[in-house]
Amino acid sequence: MKNKNLIAGINIAKIVLGNSLLYNAEIFAANGMVYGILMFVVLGGVFAHLSLFILMKTSIKTETRNYERLMAKTLGKDTKPLIKTFVLILCVFSICTYVDIVREVLFVLGMSKMGSLFVCGIIFVFLNFIFIKYSQLYFVNILGFLSVGIFCSFSFFKGLQGSPEKIKYFRANANLVESISRVSLSFCYHYCVLPFLDKIEVENGKENKNLLNVTMVAAFLSTFIHLLVSITGYLAYPSSKPLWFENFDKTEPVTFYTLLLTALFITALGVPICFIGITQEYERFLVNPVGSLEHRVVGALITIVIVSCGQIIAKNIFAKCVVSILTSFVMFVFPGISFLKIATNKEKYDKVIAYFCILMGFLLFLKTVYDLSKNIFMLFV
Repeated sequence: MKNKNLIAGINIAKIVLGNSLLYNAEIFAANGMVYGILMFVVLGGVFAHLSLFILMKTSIKTETRNYERLMAKTLGKDTKPLIKTFVLILCVFSICTYVDIVREVLFVLGMSKMGSLFVCGIIFVFLNFIFIKYSQLYFVNILGFLSVGIFCSFSFFKGLQGSPEKIKYFRANANLVESISRVSLSFCYHYCVLPFLDKIEVENGKENKNLLNVTMVAAFLSTFIHLLVSITGYLAYPSSKPLWFENFDKTEPVTFYTLLLTALFITALGVPICFIGITQEYERFLVNPVGSLEHRVVGALITIVIVSCGQIIAKNIFAKCVVSILTSFVMFVFPGISFLKIATNKEKYDKVIAYFCILMGFLLFLKTVYDLSKNIFMLFV
């Protein structure tokens, strides 16, 4: 049991590190920083294997063989090589929410962007190794769940300047669509990949559900908190200009402590929901709600292309709203309807999750339509 947990933990830690590099490499690519991508990928790979060798006392060759065995057992020997490749690509991005949270918190606290990326990778690698080495595997994702519950609100304050001598500005309007699209994209990775990474048998012959449940609830909680933050931002600090302006001249100034209290208040609303959800069984919703592995991987790739291209190409709020509308239906409404069809009357918790998924999709859709209508109205005022 320890060996299986250790092997799985090593690979999940590598996924976290690789995701932090490639996810931020996407940002670099949008800004033309090709050399930054190469630097992070090369140095990240070296750092990951050195950490494995020092902390786990395993050779690179042995660890690689164990990784191949795990993937063969997880996906099955009959799975097509192309599908295996796509699943591995999805694995790299499967925990992007947690990495993004750490990066945003460090940036808000005053660290430079490059410095926050570097510290982010180191912190997550070592924390994962510590929790894997001295505890059960699911503590890794409990750590991620707590990070989501405590810090995910800060991810919405991207417009803040870290310098303490400057007044902080709350710019919820400018980041609404981008933040929710990113969380929805993260939900896609969790939804499609983690059920196949979690098929690790334990001593009693049952599958380990902790990884699945905690990650599922964390994805829902992060989306829930983002919606609450956006609504609070619009009610408390309405913008006096359309959303496509890069800089707001008349945005309400607030202090860091006001933002901290707002984040803690919103988190306090969402955390109880998360703890209640952990006790439920969500594996049916994750394992086979809409079809086979091949169908889910293809659907995930299509969604990734839509959201990623939209985020890179979209230069104004109108294009981002279109991306967000597509995301709301592909990520939430359609999977929710599919799951509702297969849920029985006895499985009331399954139906609750299905209705919640559909509701989140329509909330995101209505919020996006409101943003779009507001900006169209501003054109004629």
